[in-house]
Amino acid sequence: MLTIRKEQMEVFEELALRNYEDEMVQHIKQSTPKHSETIGEPAVRQVIRIGIERAKEYDLTNRGPGRFYIELMFMFGSDFDTDPQYPWAEEILSDSEITDQMERADRLYNKTMDYLEKAAGPEYKYEKEAMRRLSQMRFEDLPTSEEDFESEIVTHLNRIHPQKFEYIGETAIRELIQRGNEVAES
Repeated sequence: MLTIRKEQMEVFEELALRNYEDEMVQHIKQSTPKHSETIGEPAVRQVIRIGIERAKEYDLTNRGPGRFYIELMFMFGSDFDTDPQYPWAEEILSDSEITDQMERADRLYNKTMDYLEKAAGPEYKYEKEAMRRLSQMRFEDLPTSEEDFESEIVTHLNRIHPQKFEYIGETAIRELIQRGNEVAES
């Protein structure tokens, strides 16, 4: 009779994890070539490893849901699951009533598509327009006064990307600005 010891199972699991990571590196390089090239393969691997661990925290352990979680990290940022811009992500990921990980991934997918349609626009039209407006801004046009800095930033963000601003809402924008200030101070 064949017996597989715990140590042998750990080796098999480690090998499977390494193979999955390698597959994900190739997938991310193909799906986000500019991003991948900019940050380099070591950073891509690091984000993938972080993504695998964070996905586990939300019980996204199957190949498809885990892969989608990692794709969202590359699309929206490594902390998308707690980012004030995407409160729907944290809400779906933390919903204890969703016990099936495919259902959780499907809900994330549907909300992502809703966000992209309304905030980024068809064929990313709104996103491209926002990037054009941002590229035309001069450094001198940015807010400098500490007195009403937050309100000035809110106004600028609304002017740069009104569709995203409307979708996210001013409250989340202000929370994002405060979080940015906290990170900058630390």
